Amino acid sequence: MLDTLMSEYSCPLQTALDFPLAQAFALYAAISARYGNKPKGPTYVEKAQIAQLTQTFAP
Repeated sequence: MLDTLMSEYSCPLQTALDFPLAQAFALYAAISARYGNKPKGPTYVEKAQIAQLTQTFAP
């Protein structure tokens, strides 16, 4: 994953290592979507929608 971030965003290794984990995964998902790859699980938008529905209908 780090090599992908480094090559796509032209950042040195130390910069890639300093990314917060959530941001690194979000950037990696954006790279994957840009190349037309299908998500292997729920997307960030779907996770947010599920969380919202869970809060709305929770007892």
